[in-house]
Amino acid sequence: MPRAGQARRSLGLPRVFSFCLFLHSSSAQIRYSIPEELTRGAFVGNIAKDLGTDVAKLAAANLQVLSDSDSQYFSVNVNTGVIMVSERIDREQLCGQNPRCFLHLKLAIENPVEFYRIEVEILDINDNPPEFPSDEVSLRIYELASLGARFPIQPAQDPDVGTNTLQTYHLSANDNFNLNVKARTDGGKFPELVLERALDREFRAFHYLVLTAEDGGSPPQSSKIRITIQVLDANDNHPVFDRPSYGARLVENSPLGTLVVKLNATDVDEGPNGDIRYSLSSHNSAALRQIFAIDEQTGEIRVQGNLDFEEATVYEIEVEAKDMGSPTMEEHCSVVVEITDVNDNAPEVILTSFSSTLSEDALPGTVVAVIHVRDRDSGEQGKVLCHVSPDLPFQLRKDYEHQYSLLTSTRLDREHIAYYNVTVSASDLGHPPLSRHTILPITLIDVNDNAPQFEQESYEVLVAENNPVGSVLVTVSAADPDSEQNSRLSYSILRAGGTDPGLDPTRYLSIHPTNGQVTAKFPFDYEQTTYLQFHVEVSDGGSPALRNRTLVHVFVVDQNDNAPRVHFPRAGEDSATQFRISPSIVPPALITKVVAIDADSGRNAWLSYHLVEATDLGLFSVSLRSGEVRIMRALQETDASAHELLVVVRDAGEPPLSTAVTLVVLVEEKGPEALQGSEARAADGGGLPTITLYLIVSLVLISALPFKLVSSFKEHFSLVTSGPLDREKASGYNITVRAMDSGSPQRATQKTFYLRIADVNDNAPNFSSPFDTAHVQENSLPGTSVFSVSASDPDEGSNAKLSYSILDNGMQDVPISTYFRIDQDNGTIYTVRALDYEQDKVFQVPVEVKDAGSPALSSTAVVHVFVLDENDNAPNIVYPSVPKGSAFHQAIPALAEPGYLVTKIVAVDADSGHNAWLSYQLQESAEALPFQVERRSGEIRVAQALRESEDSHRLVVEVRDNGTPSLSACVVIVISPEENSVQDFSKSLDLPQSSPEDTNLTLYLIISLVSISLVSCVMFGLVAARCLKAGSASWTFNYTSCFSPMSDQSDFLFVKPFSHSSTAETVAAYEQVTSTLQAQPNTDWRFSQTQRPGTSGSQNGEEAGAWPNNQFDTEMLQAMILASANEAADGNSTLGGGNGTMGLSARYGPQFTLQHVPDYRQNVYIPGSNATLTNAAGKRDAKNAAPAGGNKKKSGKKEKK
Repeated sequence: MPRAGQARRSLGLPRVFSFCLFLHSSSAQIRYSIPEELTRGAFVGNIAKDLGTDVAKLAAANLQVLSDSDSQYFSVNVNTGVIMVSERIDREQLCGQNPRCFLHLKLAIENPVEFYRIEVEILDINDNPPEFPSDEVSLRIYELASLGARFPIQPAQDPDVGTNTLQTYHLSANDNFNLNVKARTDGGKFPELVLERALDREFRAFHYLVLTAEDGGSPPQSSKIRITIQVLDANDNHPVFDRPSYGARLVENSPLGTLVVKLNATDVDEGPNGDIRYSLSSHNSAALRQIFAIDEQTGEIRVQGNLDFEEATVYEIEVEAKDMGSPTMEEHCSVVVEITDVNDNAPEVILTSFSSTLSEDALPGTVVAVIHVRDRDSGEQGKVLCHVSPDLPFQLRKDYEHQYSLLTSTRLDREHIAYYNVTVSASDLGHPPLSRHTILPITLIDVNDNAPQFEQESYEVLVAENNPVGSVLVTVSAADPDSEQNSRLSYSILRAGGTDPGLDPTRYLSIHPTNGQVTAKFPFDYEQTTYLQFHVEVSDGGSPALRNRTLVHVFVVDQNDNAPRVHFPRAGEDSATQFRISPSIVPPALITKVVAIDADSGRNAWLSYHLVEATDLGLFSVSLRSGEVRIMRALQETDASAHELLVVVRDAGEPPLSTAVTLVVLVEEKGPEALQGSEARAADGGGLPTITLYLIVSLVLISALPFKLVSSFKEHFSLVTSGPLDREKASGYNITVRAMDSGSPQRATQKTFYLRIADVNDNAPNFSSPFDTAHVQENSLPGTSVFSVSASDPDEGSNAKLSYSILDNGMQDVPISTYFRIDQDNGTIYTVRALDYEQDKVFQVPVEVKDAGSPALSSTAVVHVFVLDENDNAPNIVYPSVPKGSAFHQAIPALAEPGYLVTKIVAVDADSGHNAWLSYQLQESAEALPFQVERRSGEIRVAQALRESEDSHRLVVEVRDNGTPSLSACVVIVISPEENSVQDFSKSLDLPQSSPEDTNLTLYLIISLVSISLVSCVMFGLVAARCLKAGSASWTFNYTSCFSPMSDQSDFLFVKPFSHSSTAETVAAYEQVTSTLQAQPNTDWRFSQTQRPGTSGSQNGEEAGAWPNNQFDTEMLQAMILASANEAADGNSTLGGGNGTMGLSARYGPQFTLQHVPDYRQNVYIPGSNATLTNAAGKRDAKNAAPAGGNKKKSGKKEKK
């Protein structure tokens, strides 16, 4: 029934009508319903009728049909107004699974403009059957699947909607499965197979079902899917042998691989569940398993070991057949094998006692092994003879029937032969005779009977002076034919004579204790030491240690590191020496002679003199070798009255070094008066008029400096400090003093000099860490490096030169220095002797570092050294305790049943952790023993029933630890079955019979155990209390509980503190020390060129000098500065006197010169003194006045670059 109604104004009209949108328009909506799949031309509705309009008006109004879709499913007959189907309509294609499907049309007419909206509902018909994704599906279901298990099937799909879609499923009839259909909220239905009856693959392996899907259409449509169910096998059937027991007969000594019998078993299961594997049952003994083997696939039992009638006449083999299912199922059967006897026994050699190691110093006649021989045959064939090779230093001694002892016959030497294979041959008297050879490997243990030998009796070394610190001078090498600890060598330097008998070579040299490298601690100075000899001693690690020595000759080779020094005439760096000559002097008259010396030797000391600059180069000459200055021609009136000569003295070194001296020759009528050695001074009238001179002196500073100028008296100022100085913050200052007059124009001059701050020992050394931890393996060689401590001192020179030492505070029973030593220079801690973990597990090594200041400052640190355990102790058998080479005899009842406790081996190991885990085992023997030993407890029990009239059994029990490499010990036990033998209580528990002494010992042990337990509880309480107390503290030290790094067992110990000071005291002391430490000084300071030692022009302007870096020079410098300050304060001592020694020569001797002191005296006036510091007064060369004394070495070495 079509419906018409108001609808929203459409915006989808063609462009042709867009201009009419502003006109009056009307719209209406009409709805039709038709089924899908109508044929073309099928009637839908009459638009003219439904609109109540004449058909002619519609035709005249230019009726047009507009569709919202791309396809034109409908058309309108303008003449009749009928809407018809123009294309096939598939509702599933248009709307899919939507329950309602609509198509929309728009009709537009003109005059007036009107459009109508037509909605056509497409109704579904049952034109699609349900369809499964595939025609067949396969399921694999386990045979033992539980009842009620569900197995979902992929559902069928029906594109129809409503009642025409999928409605139900049907399952074909079967005995095991039902159908369950799950319905979802959206109407979907999913089929499931439900197992209602248990499956049995052996009864039916495959099930074939048909599942039908049906819709609700009329008539209904359906589709089917075939379901194939494969029942997977479960291991629910065990194998079955074709007979319960089998029998066979074999001859002893049957070849390996001989077939005994072939077994057959079947299993109705399939796959792995029916795959059978044969094996020997666990009920069989280990000996039987070594004799027989079974093929797990075929069930063939074959011989794989030796069949010996004397050992067993009948073997009963238990065989099991297992399938490969999960879980496996098995079946058992027995095979009885009878052995037929033949004569085939060779003699047997049994080691009752044997030590594979023997000390090389063993005396002749020392017992190495105790040998027991036997032959299981009887009569003559059972008699045995033994012998060893006569070429070996061993012999056999027959103790009694069937027992021999292997003895040493001569002296042994491990260095000649270290290993012997001793073959013991045993032969019976049968025909033909049978024999057996046993090889005993014997290793000789080294004793320290060889001293180390150096490769050379003496060494000669050429070393260039100024060698780098730490450079290797020579490597001495020695060899020791001994082995291991006895051949581990340690080198050391001994004091010996040289050019200086009092010279201690250990001050200047050090040697690596293990590789023999001799290194220099300080650079050599040829001018001080030209030759040095010392002894190097090498000692091995034996006990007692053996030693040897070699002599090392060190020849120091000279380098050109000293510039020439002018002894005459004396002049400062910026001053000149004046000489007066008469105008009538006759050439070639001698004016003066330049005298210079060079501290070097050889070519480095060959000097030549050169006239470099002169007012008139043709007027004067300088002799190349003698240094004589002569006038070359007569003076003329046109010649200048003053001549300045620059003479350079140069050595022949490579590169050459030189020194310059300036000579001023004055031509005067007074005659050739030469005031040699006088210093050039400024004339009184050479400066500005003093009457108009007004000095304004100012101190120019880049930043605020702790100095100020104080006016002393007229035109004199003093530079004084204005605040405290700290060398670690500022090691020197550049100070500029400027003088300005009050004239017009105003004139000024300035002078800059560098003031260096001398260090005083005001900072104690500081360790990088106050507490350190180190580990060392026990039995390490003496001289093994353990740990290196490091400390720093912000001071310089000798105040920063550190030396390390180990403190002995008496808190331990043995001084710590007997265990460790420390290199005083680098802080490396070495062992003095081998450490034993079993004696000492941890050490507290207090280390003190001290500087070389005066007074010396120091600080301490503690190094905890933990000794790591090594497997160096073999197990010790406590019970049974038998002498070496003997056996322990134990009697048991002849009818002892399996499981009977024979005895128990008790052993201990002095090591700890894994190294002390012990295991017990029987050594392999030629006969199958009816006994077994428990691996962990050491209990020896009867493994199988004993036969009647059975002989004694000899057991060798080996106790082995778990170390790497493992160590072991053995004990021999002879077990004798005896009739009417009843083992008493002590023997059944494998304990020695008690005695009153043992009772007391047990009592003492119990008391000791209780005491140790009480002490442990108290210690645990203390540790817990300290830990709780430490929780509220910010920083503290407590007793530490430590475990050995090599053990996860009960190696619990407490570290004993090295001092009695409490934790709080230790922390307070540490904080007090660290609070006094200053910031590290900036060590990158140097002299400027004008402040460095040496003559003017002889230095590289880009190179910086260095402050003296040895203790002697630094102490001299401190003494000179203090003395100069005192002299300046006295006001009556001139700093220019004493040949440039700042007046110190008279007080301290000529060796105290200012060769290392920065020149801070330039243009500075000292109140109360007439001396003027002109930067020339022997500041560097003053030490020439005393060439034979003092420290000859000078900082001019650095000028050679």
